[in-house]
Amino acid sequence: MIRALASLLFPGRKRTGVTDPRVVAFSRGLALGALVGAAIAGSSLWKRLRRPTTR
Repeated sequence: MIRALASLLFPGRKRTGVTDPRVVAFSRGLALGALVGAAIAGSSLWKRLRRPTTR
């Protein structure tokens, strides 16, 4: 995944086997943000589904 991300961010760069630490940090942050976003969305949906109807 990191190599695919690096090739998308830096298309003209050759693959040398050494990954730029900025790309690693970016991919970690992106993954963490996705997990946190999914947790917040899931929590919100869970609350809506578990809320009793007052009709």
